Amino acid sequence: MSTTETPQNKTLLIVDDEEYVRDGLKAYFEKKGFVAHTAGSATQAWAVVTSTKIDLIISDVRMDDGTGADLVAQVATLDPGARPPVILVTGYSEMSNDELLNLGAAIVVSKPFAKKELLELVNKTLSSGAE
Repeated sequence: MSTTETPQNKTLLIVDDEEYVRDGLKAYFEKKGFVAHTAGSATQAWAVVTSTKIDLIISDVRMDDGTGADLVAQVATLDPGARPPVILVTGYSEMSNDELLNLGAAIVVSKPFAKKELLELVNKTLSSGAE
């Protein structure tokens, strides 16, 4: 983001099947000025993506109902102008980071991670997609 642009006009979708992770990240990013939506599964996330303008998705890879990789594949079907970048977060995945990136993930972050590190990656990803 440029120095004049603030995150207040940026909307994130945080996807994780663990409620405490979703809620913790939502509260953190809202304190930083973002609008944050949450979803507990890839299926719920897709419903949000298709009904709300989302600027960036942060998704766990392994979830009970679908995977972050499934979500990346679905997002890739959207028109390029409506396709938010996806940051995948993983502690363990059956796919390698390279496979996840080749599928369309913007970044793959390993757990555990610092929220500040994730914030920097979010800002970097959003600014790299700015016109």
